[in-house]
Formats: sequence, structure tokens, C-alpha cells
Amino acid sequence: MTTSWAAFSRPSRPFALPLPPQRQVDQLSQVSGRCMEDILHYAYDHLAACQLLLCCAEGTRYADLVDEMVAVEIQATHNYQDVLGSLGMPSPRIAPRWSTSWSQGCSGPFSNW
Repeated sequence: MTTSWAAFSRPSRPFALPLPPQRQVDQLSQVSGRCMEDILHYAYDHLAACQLLLCCAEGTRYADLVDEMVAVEIQATHNYQDVLGSLGMPSPRIAPRWSTSWSQGCSGPFSNW
């Protein structure tokens, strides 16, 4: 699981740190698109393991995996919104209630496996 968690959380860390704010804005869609493809390829290459993690992890240390993934995304989004604000392009903050919707949206498609 360490490998898949690293595949998921890796994009948000290096993207923000070494790039100047304007380059983050310019490259966001490229970077996020590549990372999404990497995650999907990883999931399909390890389909049975991903199904177990998403559908049968209750009672294990991976039970909160989707919530942790959503938390990483929310933090990365807030960080990016701060970058936008620093460039004079503010965006509305995400309401906390949406994090629940994101968690359900991430695991929902896999609940029928």
C-alpha cells in the first residue's frame, strides 16, 4: 500500500514547492492530468488489491484511506487557492461539508464490485 499511497500523494508535494506561483497556475492541468493517469494505471494494474482497499478495508489500518486521500486533495486545493490569491486571482473557499461528498464520490463507484 505504501507504493499506491505514494503514487497518490506524490503530485501535491513537489508541484507546489519548487515552482514559482505563476508556473503552478500555468502547469496545473498538465501535472494533474498526468498524475490522474498514473493513479488510474496503477489502480488497474493492481485492480484486486485496490478493490479490497476500497471495499473491504473496514477494521484494518486502511479503513480511512479514502478519507485520507480526500484530505490530501482538500489541502492541496487550499494551498493552490492561496497561490491564486497571491497572484490576484482569488477563488472561493471550499465549504467543509463538501469533504464528505468527495469521500463518498471517491469510493461510491467501487461499491458495486
